[in-house]
Amino acid sequence: MGVVKNITFDTFPKQGEDLGALVTLFPKGRTPIPAVVVRSDTEEPSRRIYRTLAGDYLSSSEIDSFQLPEQGSSKGRKTDVCFHYDTSRLLEGIIVRDDIEKPYTALIHLQDGRVVDTVECQYCPKLEEAERPQATERINPHIDSLSARLRKLKSSERARELHGVYKQLIPSRKGRIAHGQYNTLVSGNQGPIMDFSVERLAKQFVDKFNVNEFVGYVAYQMDKYDHLKNHASRLKELYGNSMKVHLKTMEIDPTLN
Repeated sequence: MGVVKNITFDTFPKQGEDLGALVTLFPKGRTPIPAVVVRSDTEEPSRRIYRTLAGDYLSSSEIDSFQLPEQGSSKGRKTDVCFHYDTSRLLEGIIVRDDIEKPYTALIHLQDGRVVDTVECQYCPKLEEAERPQATERINPHIDSLSARLRKLKSSERARELHGVYKQLIPSRKGRIAHGQYNTLVSGNQGPIMDFSVERLAKQFVDKFNVNEFVGYVAYQMDKYDHLKNHASRLKELYGNSMKVHLKTMEIDPTLN
């Protein structure tokens, strides 16, 4: 646990335009891994972190030989987080990585959408979470619900279900798009992030991450069926661009307490 000058309760390194983008990671000698960019610093400490569709978090330096180290009992627990030892301003997060072997990385996904390394903050896992089964739940509820549905179906039924989701995510050649829960999920999160309150801004970050990751999951599942591979490629082409983030610089009156 430590201190980083430009990482505080309300400041963070500037993020690149690829924040929230769907990407494919290429570990040496292994199958490519679909992932979403959840942190992309363009200034110190220059961290770049990905979340795979399996829910694993890794940094850019780990791609070539990535294998998630054995995880400790804190993974999956909720935790209170503060910065610069200022316990008067706490954020809640979930510990998403807790290595108990090299490289001993520990990461926390905060409620405001940021991902921080524990060397950048101070944290205290919530006591009531101590007996909770660890490392079993995803961050993304939309993937949870769809994957639960797919597990109940036979292979041919899964293909039809995925094609139905696809039709809600992308217009037909005639410009039509199917209605449904996934259409509602995605259509409401395609514009640029606008200038709102901190709470609204944080929600938009989380929503956009979840949508991009969900679309990547659908494309990944469709890729398993030869007759859906072209559809999967079209999904990736449409949604694979970077998430555009527009932040407004706010000046605070120094005379206010």
